[in-house]
Amino acid sequence: VGTSYVLAFACSLAWNLVIFIFIFRLVLQRGTVEDSIKQIGFFGPLLSWLVAPAIAFYFANPSFGVAKREK
Repeated sequence: VGTSYVLAFACSLAWNLVIFIFIFRLVLQRGTVEDSIKQIGFFGPLLSWLVAPAIAFYFANPSFGVAKREK
């Protein structure tokens, strides 16, 4: 397992954990759906820089490799 894979996995895990916290507190009846949606709407885009590089690397890189092999 490469370093880039581990880094991408860790960033994705961190982003999903933040979103999960806002949803899980609804299960614990510690907030309202409206508040959770509002907070996810704020923190989701703010933390998207965590997963954006991993998405760009894994979705852009294979398409280049496929085009290179077809030639």
